[in-house]
Amino acid sequence: MATALKESVEQVRREDAFREGHRLCPGCLEASALHAIGRATDDGRKTVFALGTHCSEAGALRYPDVVAWGRGPEEPDSLARTVGVIQAGAESAISVAEGIRDAADALAELGAWSAPAPNVVAVTSDAGGLAGGLDGLLHTLHRGHPLTIFVLLHEVYGASRFPVPATVTGPGREPIDHLRLAVASGAGLVAQVSPAFPELFAQISREALDCAASAVVFVPAPCLSGWRVDERRGGEVARLACETGIAPGFRWRAGSSAEVLAVPPKPQRPRVEEYLARQQRFEHLARLDGDRAVVVPGGEAEVAALQKWADGRVERLGNVAG
Repeated sequence: MATALKESVEQVRREDAFREGHRLCPGCLEASALHAIGRATDDGRKTVFALGTHCSEAGALRYPDVVAWGRGPEEPDSLARTVGVIQAGAESAISVAEGIRDAADALAELGAWSAPAPNVVAVTSDAGGLAGGLDGLLHTLHRGHPLTIFVLLHEVYGASRFPVPATVTGPGREPIDHLRLAVASGAGLVAQVSPAFPELFAQISREALDCAASAVVFVPAPCLSGWRVDERRGGEVARLACETGIAPGFRWRAGSSAEVLAVPPKPQRPRVEEYLARQQRFEHLARLDGDRAVVVPGGEAEVAALQKWADGRVERLGNVAG
């Protein structure tokens, strides 16, 4: 308990790299995730971000109007504490990050860089990292270069609000099993964690940055406008996504067995309708009656199928071998 509290205090004291002025929605879980990632990278090493096309890239890099990235209100006094940002295309952030790591290694070999090796971080969405860029993600993980990848799972395209087929469940179709694909590709660390669990999110972010091989962290981040979620309920929906097994917390280290994280035992696990009822996109399946979730008549079969899939997903992930 004391160790966890000490780590939490240390995390809060770190200087953030995601700054005020961005144009993300109030209550956005993506912003919460980026603030935590920004603090995790304050470790005495230079940090370079490669950003794919998603909300936090479009809403935080509008030069000369808004550039919501940087370490502290003033220019850092040390190069090792500076933050660099490269704006990449939708599917190319991961490949650009790999190129940054190669360049950093070459500079070190030539004696042109004597500071500690920089943090190289790719931030992309499920649209860029799974729907359009899955091949690049898996090839990068297989090559094993030491870089950290965060894939924000929104389930919608930010501009059009159309669903992302790779990550959305539907009648007769399951989403891509991105976690087991990443494990099979040979990554050093594969994790999934929601910013609704801030201490766990900070711990896994730090572990991913310290990984000697490629690390990927999938971040379920409800899109409040796309999912039609009350901005006051974003954290609640993100927490329920994990606790119901829809988007369970997960951690796998190379050579170790998998861990399912922040999911209660099945008897205490919330039913999936609790998650569905708090989003207008699922109002044909479940709705709130006061604070109680009720299944809409006619939606029983689909809700039951989703419950079966979520329970099975938790069981399957717990059996992933090292």
